[in-house]
Amino acid sequence: GVKFEGQADGSAGLTVLAEDALGNRSDPATLLAVVDNAPPTSALDTALSHIFQSGSALYIAAGRPIVLSATDTGVGVASVTAGGVTRTSLPATFDAFTTAGPQPFTFQAADLLGNASAEVVQTLNVIGTAPSSTLISDAAHSYGTYVRGGVSFTFTATGDVPNGIESFAWRFQQGP
Repeated sequence: GVKFEGQADGSAGLTVLAEDALGNRSDPATLLAVVDNAPPTSALDTALSHIFQSGSALYIAAGRPIVLSATDTGVGVASVTAGGVTRTSLPATFDAFTTAGPQPFTFQAADLLGNASAEVVQTLNVIGTAPSSTLISDAAHSYGTYVRGGVSFTFTATGDVPNGIESFAWRFQQGP
């Protein structure tokens, strides 16, 4: 047989022609193909995984599934593998980490021709506790659960994710 080795990505053709000892030739047979040697790329889908990035550090809540995406410029993505589990539909969802702390997460993608990307290892900082919030009233204008109209309140929030308090909501409700 003939191998398609060393061919650059792109259109290629292979034509074969047989000739016997008497000089009789066959009609040429041609195979036109697109050579695809490039592996796909894969990445954590930070939006679907609800991953927060602070500098180069990645943070995810314990119990939150991890979502991977992959793209291929050639034949197409066949699968994404993480932690020994292979998924064939994209985006690919993988089980969550349940233990807090830094966790290595290894993944790679393969295309329909078997070209595989290099394994990617990223450390996910798994956070096991929700942020806390406090409400402080203006002590000069409050007494126990009583406050004077127009009193100011201070809201604070802290959490384990650096710069990770994304929103802080409040609601004033009149009556019980």
